Amino acid sequence: MGELAALLARAISLPPAHVELIHRAAPLHDIGKIGIPDGILLKPAKLTPEEYVHIKSHTFIGRIILSGSKFPILQTAERIALYHHERWDGGGYYHLRGSAIPIEARIVSVVDVFDVITHARPYKEPATVAEAIDLIRAERERQFDPNLVDAFCAMQSEPDLARLSSAVEAEQVSVPKPVVEA
Repeated sequence: MGELAALLARAISLPPAHVELIHRAAPLHDIGKIGIPDGILLKPAKLTPEEYVHIKSHTFIGRIILSGSKFPILQTAERIALYHHERWDGGGYYHLRGSAIPIEARIVSVVDVFDVITHARPYKEPATVAEAIDLIRAERERQFDPNLVDAFCAMQSEPDLARLSSAVEAEQVSVPKPVVEA
C-alpha cells in the first residue's frame, strides 16, 4: 500500500517530503477496521444495508484513532483514513468532490481499489492486474481523480510498478484462499 501510494505520488510530482509522508501514512488507511466485527469484515457474501453502514464507520473510527497528533505522518494518516472512500464525483461517504478531497486520500483511493481488486477476499476471487487497471480506468472522473488515473495507468510501463505487479500476480498464486468459519 505504502510503496504503491508513494510511486503514484512521485508520478504526479509531489515534493519528496510529501511522497515520504504518503508512503508511511498510507498503510494506516484502514486502521479503523479494528472497530468492525470480524463477522462483517470476513463475511463471504454481500453485506446487508445495516452491515454496510457499519463498515463505512471504519473511516471515522480511523480518524478518531489518529486524531490530535502534532506529527505530520499521523496528521496525513488521519486525512487518508477519513477520506479514502471519497469519490471524485462527490458520491463518497462524506460527499466531498474533486480537489476538495485531500490529495493523499485521492492517491490512496486509487491504490486501495487496485489492492482490493487484485487480492482475494472472503467474498471474491482476485482479478488480474490488467483487469484492475481496466476497472480503475472505467471509473476515471467518477470515482477517481482523472489525473491520478492517467498517471497510474502510465506507470504500468515503469520498472517499479512492473515489479509490484509481478509480486501481486505471484502472491495470487502462492497465497491460499482464506478460510471463513461459519
